[in-house]
Amino acid sequence: MVKSLKFGFLVAIPLLLATCKKEPVKTPDVPEEPLLTFYLSKDSVPCGDSMQIRIICKKNIQMGFSTMKPGKIISGTLQGPFDKTFSSGKLYFTTQLVSNTGFGETFTVPIKVYENVKNPEKTRLLTQKPWKLVSLSTVLLDGSFFDDWPLSDEEKSYSYYYYTNHRMESLKPGAKSNIDNVAGGWYFSGNYLIMGDPAATPEFYRDSIVITETELIRYNPSAILTDPITPCWYKYTYHH
Repeated sequence: MVKSLKFGFLVAIPLLLATCKKEPVKTPDVPEEPLLTFYLSKDSVPCGDSMQIRIICKKNIQMGFSTMKPGKIISGTLQGPFDKTFSSGKLYFTTQLVSNTGFGETFTVPIKVYENVKNPEKTRLLTQKPWKLVSLSTVLLDGSFFDDWPLSDEEKSYSYYYYTNHRMESLKPGAKSNIDNVAGGWYFSGNYLIMGDPAATPEFYRDSIVITETELIRYNPSAILTDPITPCWYKYTYHH
Protein backbone atom coordinates (compact mmCIF):
# COMPACT_ATOMS: atom_id res chain seq x y z
CA MET A 1 0.00 0.00 0.00
CA VAL A 2 2.77 2.46 0.90
CA LYS A 3 4.73 1.58 -2.23
CA SER A 4 1.75 2.30 -4.49
CA LEU A 5 1.18 5.70 -2.88
CA LYS A 6 4.83 6.63 -3.33
CA PHE A 7 4.66 5.57 -6.94
CA GLY A 8 1.55 7.69 -7.39
CA PHE A 9 3.30 10.76 -6.00
CA LEU A 10 6.29 10.15 -8.28
CA VAL A 11 4.05 10.06 -11.32
CA ALA A 12 2.03 13.13 -10.27
CA ILE A 13 5.02 15.39 -9.64
CA PRO A 14 6.31 15.36 -13.28
CA LEU A 15 2.76 15.82 -14.54
CA LEU A 16 2.28 18.80 -12.21
CA LEU A 17 5.56 20.30 -13.32
CA ALA A 18 4.58 19.83 -16.94
CA THR A 19 1.27 21.60 -16.47
CA CYS A 20 2.95 24.56 -14.70
CA LYS A 21 5.44 25.14 -17.50
CA LYS A 22 5.15 28.78 -18.71
CA GLU A 23 4.38 29.54 -22.33
CA PRO A 24 6.87 31.94 -24.04
CA VAL A 25 5.62 35.52 -23.99
CA LYS A 26 4.93 36.83 -27.49
CA THR A 27 6.08 40.37 -28.24
CA PRO A 28 3.23 42.37 -29.86
CA ASP A 29 3.89 43.54 -33.40
CA VAL A 30 4.86 47.19 -33.64
CA PRO A 31 2.24 48.94 -35.85
CA GLU A 32 3.72 50.14 -39.11
CA GLU A 33 3.89 53.89 -39.44
CA PRO A 34 1.62 55.21 -42.22
CA LEU A 35 3.28 56.65 -45.31
CA LEU A 36 1.21 59.84 -45.05
CA THR A 37 -0.60 61.40 -42.09
CA PHE A 38 -3.34 64.02 -42.57
CA TYR A 39 -4.54 66.71 -40.17
CA LEU A 40 -7.60 68.89 -40.92
CA SER A 41 -7.91 72.29 -39.24
CA LYS A 42 -11.67 71.70 -38.77
CA ASP A 43 -13.93 68.67 -38.45
CA SER A 44 -16.30 70.21 -41.03
CA VAL A 45 -16.86 73.55 -42.74
CA PRO A 46 -19.92 75.62 -43.70
CA CYS A 47 -20.72 75.75 -47.40
CA GLY A 48 -18.48 78.30 -49.13
CA ASP A 49 -15.76 78.14 -46.46
CA SER A 50 -12.26 76.65 -46.61
CA MET A 51 -9.87 74.79 -44.31
CA GLN A 52 -6.18 74.09 -43.85
CA ILE A 53 -4.89 70.59 -44.59
CA ARG A 54 -1.56 69.40 -43.19
CA ILE A 55 0.16 66.38 -44.78
CA ILE A 56 3.12 64.78 -43.00
CA CYS A 57 5.48 62.18 -44.43
CA LYS A 58 8.32 60.86 -42.22
CA LYS A 59 9.74 58.44 -44.76
CA ASN A 60 11.93 58.84 -47.81
CA ILE A 61 9.12 58.39 -50.32
CA GLN A 62 7.50 60.46 -53.02
CA MET A 63 3.95 61.79 -52.96
CA GLY A 64 2.93 62.03 -56.60
CA PHE A 65 0.01 64.48 -56.21
CA SER A 66 -3.06 65.35 -54.20
CA THR A 67 -6.38 66.50 -55.61
CA MET A 68 -9.58 67.84 -54.14
CA LYS A 69 -12.95 68.27 -55.81
CA PRO A 70 -14.57 70.67 -55.44
CA GLY A 71 -12.00 73.18 -54.30
CA LYS A 72 -8.47 74.17 -55.08
CA ILE A 73 -6.53 71.43 -56.84
CA ILE A 74 -3.39 70.60 -54.91
CA SER A 75 -0.87 69.22 -57.39
CA GLY A 76 2.83 68.53 -57.68
CA THR A 77 5.48 66.13 -56.43
CA LEU A 78 6.94 66.11 -52.93
CA GLN A 79 9.91 64.00 -51.81
CA GLY A 80 9.74 62.82 -48.21
CA PRO A 81 10.29 63.45 -45.46
CA PHE A 82 8.11 66.59 -45.54
CA ASP A 83 5.54 68.52 -43.53
CA LYS A 84 3.34 70.73 -45.73
CA THR A 85 0.16 72.71 -45.14
CA PHE A 86 -2.28 73.49 -47.96
CA SER A 87 -5.48 75.50 -48.31
CA SER A 88 -8.54 73.58 -49.42
CA GLY A 89 -9.99 76.49 -51.37
CA LYS A 90 -13.75 77.10 -51.42
CA LEU A 91 -15.83 74.04 -50.58
CA TYR A 92 -19.38 73.86 -51.89
CA PHE A 93 -20.34 70.31 -50.95
CA THR A 94 -18.95 67.29 -49.10
CA THR A 95 -15.91 66.03 -50.94
CA GLN A 96 -12.72 64.01 -50.68
CA LEU A 97 -9.02 64.73 -50.67
CA VAL A 98 -7.16 62.05 -52.66
CA SER A 99 -3.38 61.60 -52.39
CA ASN A 100 -1.20 59.15 -54.30
CA THR A 101 2.33 58.01 -53.46
CA GLY A 102 5.19 56.63 -55.52
CA PHE A 103 4.45 53.25 -53.95
CA GLY A 104 1.14 53.11 -55.78
CA GLU A 105 -0.88 53.60 -52.59
CA THR A 106 -3.90 55.93 -52.55
CA PHE A 107 -5.10 57.77 -49.45
CA THR A 108 -8.63 59.20 -49.27
CA VAL A 109 -9.69 61.74 -46.65
CA PRO A 110 -13.39 62.75 -46.47
CA ILE A 111 -14.18 66.43 -45.83
CA LYS A 112 -17.67 67.34 -44.64
CA VAL A 113 -19.49 70.49 -45.72
CA TYR A 114 -22.71 71.55 -44.05
CA GLU A 115 -25.60 73.89 -44.82
CA ASN A 116 -25.12 77.43 -43.55
CA VAL A 117 -28.17 79.43 -44.67
CA LYS A 118 -29.92 81.89 -42.35
CA ASN A 119 -33.00 81.97 -44.58
CA PRO A 120 -33.98 78.37 -45.51
CA GLU A 121 -37.01 79.67 -47.44
CA LYS A 122 -34.65 81.20 -50.00
CA THR A 123 -33.03 77.79 -50.50
CA ARG A 124 -36.45 76.18 -50.99
CA LEU A 125 -37.41 78.74 -53.65
CA LEU A 126 -34.14 78.27 -55.51
CA THR A 127 -34.11 74.46 -55.51
CA GLN A 128 -37.75 73.41 -55.82
CA LYS A 129 -37.91 73.44 -59.66
CA PRO A 130 -35.55 73.96 -62.62
CA TRP A 131 -35.31 77.45 -64.11
CA LYS A 132 -35.24 78.70 -67.71
CA LEU A 133 -33.63 81.93 -68.89
CA VAL A 134 -36.28 84.21 -70.43
CA SER A 135 -34.43 87.52 -70.79
CA LEU A 136 -31.02 89.16 -70.51
CA SER A 137 -30.48 92.89 -70.31
CA THR A 138 -28.09 95.55 -69.05
CA VAL A 139 -29.18 97.99 -66.37
CA LEU A 140 -27.33 100.91 -64.79
CA LEU A 141 -26.58 101.04 -61.08
CA ASP A 142 -29.56 103.29 -60.50
CA GLY A 143 -31.81 100.55 -61.93
CA SER A 144 -32.56 102.26 -65.25
CA PHE A 145 -32.66 100.14 -68.41
CA PHE A 146 -29.68 100.42 -70.77
CA ASP A 147 -29.82 97.62 -73.37
CA ASP A 148 -31.48 94.33 -74.19
CA TRP A 149 -29.71 91.15 -75.36
CA PRO A 150 -31.79 88.87 -77.62
CA LEU A 151 -31.63 85.18 -76.64
CA SER A 152 -31.26 82.38 -79.15
CA ASP A 153 -33.64 79.42 -79.10
CA GLU A 154 -30.82 77.25 -77.76
CA GLU A 155 -30.13 79.64 -74.86
CA LYS A 156 -33.80 79.63 -73.95
CA SER A 157 -34.02 75.83 -74.13
CA TYR A 158 -31.60 75.12 -71.26
CA SER A 159 -32.91 74.11 -67.84
CA TYR A 160 -30.89 75.28 -64.82
CA TYR A 161 -30.95 73.07 -61.75
CA TYR A 162 -29.93 74.09 -58.22
CA TYR A 163 -29.82 71.08 -55.91
CA THR A 164 -30.14 71.07 -52.11
CA ASN A 165 -26.68 69.45 -51.81
CA HIS A 166 -25.26 72.66 -53.38
CA ARG A 167 -24.50 71.15 -56.76
CA MET A 168 -25.82 72.84 -59.89
CA GLU A 169 -25.99 72.03 -63.57
CA SER A 170 -27.54 73.18 -66.85
CA LEU A 171 -29.12 70.65 -69.19
CA LYS A 172 -30.24 70.75 -72.80
CA PRO A 173 -33.63 69.23 -73.66
CA GLY A 174 -33.38 65.43 -73.48
CA ALA A 175 -29.99 65.45 -71.71
CA LYS A 176 -29.56 63.24 -68.65
CA SER A 177 -28.32 64.52 -65.33
CA ASN A 178 -24.86 63.37 -64.26
CA ILE A 179 -24.91 64.94 -60.84
CA ASP A 180 -22.07 62.86 -59.35
CA ASN A 181 -19.64 64.39 -61.85
CA VAL A 182 -20.93 67.96 -61.62
CA ALA A 183 -18.20 70.40 -60.58
CA GLY A 184 -20.33 73.55 -60.39
CA GLY A 185 -21.79 74.55 -57.07
CA TRP A 186 -23.67 77.35 -55.32
CA TYR A 187 -24.26 78.84 -51.89
CA PHE A 188 -25.79 81.94 -50.33
CA SER A 189 -23.57 84.54 -48.71
CA GLY A 190 -25.78 87.17 -47.11
CA ASN A 191 -27.91 88.58 -49.95
CA TYR A 192 -25.62 87.19 -52.63
CA LEU A 193 -25.84 83.98 -54.63
CA ILE A 194 -22.31 82.63 -55.22
CA MET A 195 -21.91 80.23 -58.15
CA GLY A 196 -19.17 78.53 -60.11
CA ASP A 197 -16.63 75.74 -60.28
CA PRO A 198 -14.23 76.30 -57.35
CA ALA A 199 -11.71 73.85 -58.81
CA ALA A 200 -11.41 75.84 -62.03
CA THR A 201 -10.96 79.41 -60.86
CA PRO A 202 -10.74 81.43 -57.64
CA GLU A 203 -13.25 83.93 -59.08
CA PHE A 204 -16.96 83.11 -58.83
CA TYR A 205 -20.22 84.64 -59.93
CA ARG A 206 -21.35 86.82 -57.05
CA ASP A 207 -24.89 87.92 -57.88
CA SER A 208 -27.51 89.91 -56.05
CA ILE A 209 -30.82 88.12 -56.51
CA VAL A 210 -34.54 88.62 -56.28
CA ILE A 211 -36.47 85.37 -55.98
CA THR A 212 -40.14 84.42 -55.74
CA GLU A 213 -42.13 81.24 -56.33
CA THR A 214 -42.06 81.79 -60.11
CA GLU A 215 -39.20 84.20 -60.88
CA LEU A 216 -35.47 84.42 -60.26
CA ILE A 217 -33.54 87.57 -61.18
CA ARG A 218 -29.75 87.63 -60.96
CA TYR A 219 -27.83 90.91 -61.04
CA ASN A 220 -24.25 90.26 -62.07
CA PRO A 221 -21.76 93.18 -61.80
CA SER A 222 -20.23 94.32 -65.10
CA ALA A 223 -19.19 97.50 -66.93
CA ILE A 224 -20.01 99.35 -70.14
CA LEU A 225 -16.95 100.22 -72.23
CA THR A 226 -17.43 103.98 -72.29
CA ASP A 227 -14.85 106.64 -71.48
CA PRO A 228 -14.78 106.64 -68.52
CA ILE A 229 -16.10 103.08 -67.93
CA THR A 230 -19.69 102.96 -66.69
CA PRO A 231 -20.45 100.35 -63.99
CA CYS A 232 -23.62 98.36 -64.66
CA TRP A 233 -25.45 95.11 -63.98
CA TYR A 234 -26.22 92.20 -66.25
CA LYS A 235 -29.80 91.29 -65.40
CA TYR A 236 -30.67 87.61 -65.95
CA THR A 237 -34.35 86.76 -65.57
CA TYR A 238 -35.50 83.12 -65.15
CA HIS A 239 -38.93 81.54 -64.91
CA HIS A 240 -40.07 77.99 -64.13
